[in-house]
This record gives sequence, structure tokens and C-alpha cells, in this order.
Amino acid sequence: MMKLYTKVFFRAVFNTDFGERVRVVGDSPLLGSWDPKKGHELKTSEELFPSWFSLEPILLPIKEKVQYKYVIVDETGKLINWEEIEDNRELVPTGVEMTVEDDNGLYREQTQSHLESYSMALDAEQQLVTDSKQREDQVTQARVTYVHQQEMDSMIDENDTLLVVSFELPVKVSKSEDGQFVVTPGKTALLPTLYQQRKKTKIPVKTIGWPGIHVEDPRDQEEIERLLADYDCHPVFPPKKELDEYLAFCHRFLWPLFHNVVILDTHSQQPFNNEQWGHYQAMNRLWAEAVVRVAHETDLIWVHDYHLLVAPLFITRRIRKANVGLFLHIPFPSSEIFRCLPVREEILRGMLCADLIGFHFFEYARHFLVACKRLLGIEHHCRMGGFLGLEYGGRSVMLRIGHVHIQYDDLRTMIESSDEIKRMTQDIRSKYEGRYIFASVDRCERLAGLILKMRAFQNFLNTYPYAQGKVVLIQYAYPTISYWDDTSRMRRELTNIVDKINTDFQDLDEGRGASGHTSEFHHVVFQVKEVTREEKYALFQAADCLLDTSIRDGLNLNPFEYICCRKDEPGAIILSEFTGCSRALASALRVNPWKIENVSEAMDRAMNSTFEESRDRFLRDQNYLQHGSTLRWAEEFLLDLRRSRKREDMLYVSWGFGAGYRVLGMDQHFRHLEVTEVIQAFRKAKNRIFFFDHEGTLAPDRRRITAIPGENLFSQGSGPSKAVQACLQTLCKDPRNTVVILSGRDKESIEAWFGGIENIGLAAEHGFYYKVPTITGNQWYCMSQNVDYTWKQIAVELMMQYVKRTQGSFIENKGSALVFQYRDSDPDFGQWQAKELSNYLSELLFGYPVSVMTGKGYVEVKLRGVNKGVAVQKVLSKLTKINGEVDFILCIGDDRSDEDMFSVVNNLTSQDEGSEDFHIGRTTSQDPHVPQRRRSQDHFRLKGGQRTPSDGLSTKLGSPSPAVGVQSNSPSLPHSKPPPSPMLPLPASAQDGIRADTSATTLTPGKAAAQTTYFTCTVGKKPSHARCYLNDTDEVSELLEALQLFTTKHNVVGSSSTVPYHISYMQGHSPRPLAADVFFGVEDESVERKDSL
Repeated sequence: MMKLYTKVFFRAVFNTDFGERVRVVGDSPLLGSWDPKKGHELKTSEELFPSWFSLEPILLPIKEKVQYKYVIVDETGKLINWEEIEDNRELVPTGVEMTVEDDNGLYREQTQSHLESYSMALDAEQQLVTDSKQREDQVTQARVTYVHQQEMDSMIDENDTLLVVSFELPVKVSKSEDGQFVVTPGKTALLPTLYQQRKKTKIPVKTIGWPGIHVEDPRDQEEIERLLADYDCHPVFPPKKELDEYLAFCHRFLWPLFHNVVILDTHSQQPFNNEQWGHYQAMNRLWAEAVVRVAHETDLIWVHDYHLLVAPLFITRRIRKANVGLFLHIPFPSSEIFRCLPVREEILRGMLCADLIGFHFFEYARHFLVACKRLLGIEHHCRMGGFLGLEYGGRSVMLRIGHVHIQYDDLRTMIESSDEIKRMTQDIRSKYEGRYIFASVDRCERLAGLILKMRAFQNFLNTYPYAQGKVVLIQYAYPTISYWDDTSRMRRELTNIVDKINTDFQDLDEGRGASGHTSEFHHVVFQVKEVTREEKYALFQAADCLLDTSIRDGLNLNPFEYICCRKDEPGAIILSEFTGCSRALASALRVNPWKIENVSEAMDRAMNSTFEESRDRFLRDQNYLQHGSTLRWAEEFLLDLRRSRKREDMLYVSWGFGAGYRVLGMDQHFRHLEVTEVIQAFRKAKNRIFFFDHEGTLAPDRRRITAIPGENLFSQGSGPSKAVQACLQTLCKDPRNTVVILSGRDKESIEAWFGGIENIGLAAEHGFYYKVPTITGNQWYCMSQNVDYTWKQIAVELMMQYVKRTQGSFIENKGSALVFQYRDSDPDFGQWQAKELSNYLSELLFGYPVSVMTGKGYVEVKLRGVNKGVAVQKVLSKLTKINGEVDFILCIGDDRSDEDMFSVVNNLTSQDEGSEDFHIGRTTSQDPHVPQRRRSQDHFRLKGGQRTPSDGLSTKLGSPSPAVGVQSNSPSLPHSKPPPSPMLPLPASAQDGIRADTSATTLTPGKAAAQTTYFTCTVGKKPSHARCYLNDTDEVSELLEALQLFTTKHNVVGSSSTVPYHISYMQGHSPRPLAADVFFGVEDESVERKDSL
């Protein structure tokens, strides 16, 4: 929820001396957090002194109490004196703009006199111009303020702490020869840079990771912890065997697959190793436990790279409101590649436990979005400010796209101050004087494309003979851990290719050294070794061209560093189009490394490009890198991470087990429905009504689509069990009860299932047809007297054309609705087709009494105003007229179509939530690491007698009409609009009226009524408009059995309030364990008819 702010102006009176200033200082960060140097400074003038006032307003959070005082400072901001009052001043910002007058109105009196004399001197025309300009300025300022407020929510408080979580620490611990532990800088590029910049950030930074050494002795571990504490590092000590298996999984499965490589060698195909997957999860859990030991709920937790993809899952399991960000430094594969991973859903769910997920480039984010859509069925959306987001379990998971930068100025300073780099650079230039130097530093692995590079260089020398003896390729390859590739075999292959090139193009004439002795010249210098920073930067300074032919790579900072090293000497850059940085640099010559002729042509172009051509492109990239930095990239990510934090007005609960765990965002009033609560309210009530969905509520949802040759598609399902039927029969026998079953099925189906229960109410096709004995007797009635079905001819014809061209799609006939279902089609193609179909349907059916709706996997055309919410409105209104005020409502459903009736029932209290009789309660498990607020345990209540007639559920209803089709033209039903839930948007269908011709009645008469208790309950813990939930249909059956037992034993109104032993026993038992793959989403109900189209 967006945080709102008030523009606050301050006015005060202080007789200050010359050179003194007045500032406002308070407990808000915007008022300096009591720091006089950071306070809000007031201004004065010769005409208005001693009045001090705000020239520009300060934005303070609306309706949040702020304490403040005035201070006097000198011209440098040094404190002179605090105002002499005993207690702090206080204010509560309200409205769009607010003025705090601590001057007893002196400023108003002064300005008023000035304004009066000034206005008299103004010409009327000038005044009009001024007013118009002021209005324009006010509009502009209001819009600028609104945009600014979008970023205000992401402000990071100085009391926050950043926890950087990575596999390795930015420093490395080793043991010296004398047995002492020593700390040295890490070898990776990014984390040491971030670590070095930590002192420049506004908040404390702590890093968590492996220190690079295996120690099992607890005393050694404690010593390392003490040693690293001075470096703001918290080490993790994984067991060596488990760590090796964990790294094997990372490099054998994740590394190649995330680089879009399924397998490299058909002779070494290996099945998925579930044991290593277990070790991967165990290591992620170990890192998460290290985070939890030092984290607070308000801290920012930043997890890095593919080693810790499921760490957000384990962190949020312990701290549910943790503000977790995840940045992936390698590519994310296409969905077709990613789906080859047996644990694909588990990894996606682990990543989605983060609040913000970062990628270097949009291509990687797009692959992630498509994978989420195809594997988890999650759609993405766009937010103001350029955010991409996913709605997952009631939470918004945001995506950020932005690649890492280098600290250009710092790197340039380090290079220029290093005598060793200067010496090594001079050595390389002297050794290869007069020759054009191609250079590269890569990992010694197949994805670096080293073999392709050597083949391309060999082809270059063959194709362009002028280059023979005038060029040299210097290739450094540093070894890496690689369990999926035989590095030694690759090294042998490369050495053989290099030897052949040097032999075929041997040149003794050009190899004469400075001493005059002939030395053999090599066109290729190939070294496999650990490369120091000094060696790399020296090579980059000496090289004329950087050559990169990676097959797949994430970002690769080498081209950025090469540009920095060259400074004022433009150099050429040849980059594989499969590396990320090729998208960021304008000067790079992009090549396809698989096409060696293309690489050779680029090498020729680099050698023969003019200085002016190279300089223009080079300077453009140099300017781009100078204006970016690692620190700025990190700050922008953290601001977005804070903006993506979990909402304070939500309740976050755990759901699922193992890798299927997730955090669900719920309305704070959402709770488990307790049987004893229902029984207590049921016992006291005299006019009760029950609304039940069928499939998924009273019976398991076993619907399936069946096709019979020569017939239409229809849906098969199952009726209620005999036990449920017996419970319903008992409830229906009590004259104080009205039971209504609402279903998307046709009349014949629900009549066959429930028709044998005496006095039961039925509503078919989401309430379009209904039969409630108290209202209609035993005859079916229709919502409208005349229904025009001519729209079906148009809709069916158009839908059939799309079904022919959309594989996996079909049409459902629901009587009052037609549905184009494409849930079994390709998700992307199906969505494209559905979008076009929806547009054409809306155009062709314009003027008909229908609405076109799109949802997850379907496009539906239905009669306007037909839904379960409208049916509930009608039944409640009619029963109120017949039996008087309803004092007990129990409404249970399980899918999207039931949300309409939840909204209608919840609307009964929309005007009374502020009264003392309205209570919201819930029981939640305490998070062991985060303090919780206390919450009451009462259910929802309101005093019916406190209502006015307008507060009730107004309807325009007449006598029920027999079930014949009639089109109606009467106006829509007026209603009280309930406040939208923070979890789900209020269904538009719940606001549609029933069309008929008669006067309005209300659910609540003007006279005082008995206390009304209502329960809205969804089946399954998921985001919903319902206030309560039951875990499954078995718990619904248990509730019905409890009501049946109570009804059987207590047939007299106002009997003893003692809860039966059966219910007490049931309440005292722990709930049944939930399956790990429990579905958390809210699907739209799909119900099929056998009727012909």
C-alpha cells in the first residue's frame, strides 16, 4: 500500500543575533533524527523578522505523530542552543498541506498587511495572470509531489542494516606457516569491490559466507569468527564432504543449465543426483541459519547468485516479514531448457520467496517470467515506476533489471599508482613491439569458447596473410572448479591447437630480440594459471584489442575493465553476442563465435580501423562507465528492495513443506474458522441462513472434461456423500434454518444430487436459476423474466473458429454463459488468441445484455448481473421480508466464483467496522525471532439495531418469476460498496444488480434487530475475500457434523451453552498435516453443461 505524505510548513518566532539560523529538528529522518546538522532550516527577511518560516515544505508521513523542537545554529550549522521548553513539541500531519503555527499568528498578521498593500497596487489584468500562473504551478507541484512520493516509500532508515549473503566472503582466511590465521582479499571481482565500498554507505553492512578454509575444531571456528568480526564478516563453516557435494551440484547441473547448455558430451550423460540436490538444500539452509542469527525484521537481506537460489525460502521460513533480495549474476535459461531440471518448480518457488529478484538484462528476466508462467501458471504485471512484478501467494514479487558496473575512478587510481602494473605493461609492449596484440583473460572451460577462438585466429592468419608475423594473441586461462567438464582434456586440446598454429606460421625474422640474438616468435601465447589483478590489468593496458568469444556468459566485467585500463588510448573490443556486456557497450564489434569467418573479419576490421573511428565509439563507452559505479548500482538495488518490502497491513503465514514451502500474504483479519465459535453463534440465533458451494466445499472437486463422439463437451463430477446429505437434512428440518446450495451446474445436475433433501434451497448456474422453498416453493425461478439468447449464436460461431486454430482449447456451455477454455493450450499462444477473441466478442456483442470476462485460462461471455453474489443478495432480501432480520450467516466456498458471495456478506459490516461491537480475531503462531502484536480472538459481529435503513443490503426485487427466458431493461440494483480487500480486487460482478421491476426493500428494517453474526469461509488457506478458512472438505464435513449433533441434542432455542463433548474433543486435536503441494491460488470455477449449444 502506497504511503501518503503531508506537505508541512513551519512558522516560529525567535529573536536571533546576526549570523544565527533557526532549524526544526525531530524524531523523523526527514527532520534529521534529532541531529541539528540535518534539520529543516527556516528562513526570515528584514520585513518579517523575528518571524522564521519554511520556504519549501517538508514531506511527513500522514497521521503519524512526530516530535520536534527548534534549535539555533550558526552559519556553519554548529549548534548554539535548543529552545527552552520542558517537553518536546508534537504534531500529527493531516491533509495534503499543513502549516504549524508556533508564532501565535504573527506571520499571518505580517503577510496580510503586506498582501493588502501589494494587491492595491496591482492591476486587475496582472492579478488574473498571476492567479493563472499560480494555479498552473500548484498543479505542476502537486504532480511532481505525487511522483516524488512514489520514491519516498523506499527511503532506507539509518537504523537499518544490510546483510550481504554470498557463497564466499569478500575476504579469505588462510593459515600461515606459524599456525596463525590471516585474512587476505578475495579474488572475485564484485564482492570485494562492494566490500571495499561498504564504509561509503549510509547503513552498516555485514557479509555472510564461507571464509575459504575448512576447520572443524570449535576453538578454531571461534577464533576465525573473532578475527572476521573486525572485517564485518560472519563466517559459515560447512562440513567438507557436504560442501563438495553441494559444489558438485552447482557446477554439474546449475552452471551449464543456467547457461542454456543441457549437456556437452553425449558420452558422459549422467542422471539427476537427488542426493546432491539434498546437499544443495542443506547448504542453503545452513547459510539461512547464519543470516537469522544476526538479522532483524527490518534489515535488508541481499542474497547473491546461483549458489543460494533457495536461501530466501529458508530465511522467510524463520523471519516471515524479512525483506529479502536475490540477484542472479549468471543468465537465466529459456523455459525449454530450464524445464529439463527435475527440481525446476522447487527452485522457482525458492526464488519467489524473495521480495525483489534482480537480473543483469531483460533477456534473463524474460526467461524467468516465461518459466514462472509455464511451470507455475503465474502472470506478470507492470507497476508505476518501471517495475515488473509477479503475484505469488498474495504477495507482489518485484523484478529489477540492471547490470553491475565497475568503480571506474577507483580502478583508474589503483592502476596509475601501481609501479608493478607499469613495469609489467612495459615488459609486454617491449617484447611484442611493432606487433598488434590481441588479448583475453578467460575461465579454462568450454563455455569460454577458447577452442573456437583459436580456430578463428588460425583462420584469420590464413585468410589475411598480411597479418602473419605482425599479430600476437595472448591468452590467459585461469582454472575453475568444474565437475561437468574434463578441464585437463580441454587443456590438452588447446595446447595441440596452439602448437599447430605456432608451427604453421613460424616467423624467425620478426623474432630478433634487443640483444641481436634470434629468438623464436609465437603467434599465440597460451598460459593456464592463476591470474593476478596486476597481470590482468597490465595485459589490458598493453593490448590493442580485447577478444572474447564466449559461448555463453552472464555479464563479464573484463571489457569494462579494459576500457578503464586504456584510458586515453582507444582500443578495439570484439565481443561474442552471447555475452551480456555486448548489449551494454556501443564500441564493441559483436560476433557469433560459432562462425569463425565472422570473427576473422572482425579481427581484420579492428586492425585496420582508423584512430578517429575507434576513438568516437571508445569515448562513448568510457563516458558511460564513468557515470556508473558498483556503489550506485548497489544503492539503486537496495532502494528498490526497500520499496518491495512486505506490506505492514498484511498477515504473512507459512504454507507447505520442504522445497514447496512458501509465504502467503493474507488480510490481517484472515483466520482459521473454529467450530466452537460457530456453535456458540448458532445456538443463540433464531433466523439462520447457510450458503454452501458444492464441488470443492461439500464434496471433493473431481470435475473433469469428457468428450463423447457426436455430443458436446460436458463436465463430470460427484455429488455429496451420504454423511453430508444427512447433515444437510438435519439442518433443513429446523424451521429456523435456511440452507442454500449455490453451484455453476445446471438445474438437472444439482436437482439430482440434492433434490431428495426436503426444504433445501438450490441455485443453479451461479444463481441464474434458483429454488428456495421459503421463497419460491418447489418451483424453479429465473432471475429475469425474459432472457434473449440470440447473443449465443454469435459467440458460439466466433469461439468455434478460435477452437479450430488453438490446439487444446474447447468451449463450455453453462446455460447462461459460454466459456472459451484454453488452459490446456500453449500458455503464450492461448493468451494471444484469448486476447483477440475477447476484443472481437466485446465488439460484436455490443448492445447485448452480456459481459465479456477474461481470466486465467478462459474467456467467458455471460449474462450481465449473474453471479453468486447477486443470488445471495436476492435470497437475503427476500428472507428478511418474510422472516425478519437474519441473525446468523454461514457462507462457505472454495473458488473464484464464490468470492462474489463473500463480498456481499462482508458488505453487511462495511458501515460498522468502527463500532465497538465489531471484532476481528485470529490466532497465529508466534515467530520465534520476531515480536508479534497482540490480536483479539473474537469473531465478527455487528449490532443490527445500530443500522439505518440505508446501511442494509438494498435491492430492487419483485415477485419471483417462473423459469422462462425474459430480457429485462430495468436499472441496476443500488448497493453499499464494501471496502476492497488488500488481497484480491473487489469482483466487479459482485457489484452488478438484479434487473426486475419493483420497489426496494432492505435486509435491516428501521427497528432495532438482534445481534447478527456472520462467517465467510474459504476452503484452503489462500488469498480471499473470506474472513476465515477451513483447510479442506473434510473440515467442512466435521463442521456440518458438529452442527448436526448440536441440532439433534438441542432442539429448544436458548438451551444450555455447553459445547458437546464431541466438539470439544475435535477442537483439542492438532490439525491434520497438510500436503506439500497444496494449491494456494484462487482459480475460477469451471463447470460444464451437457446442454447443446
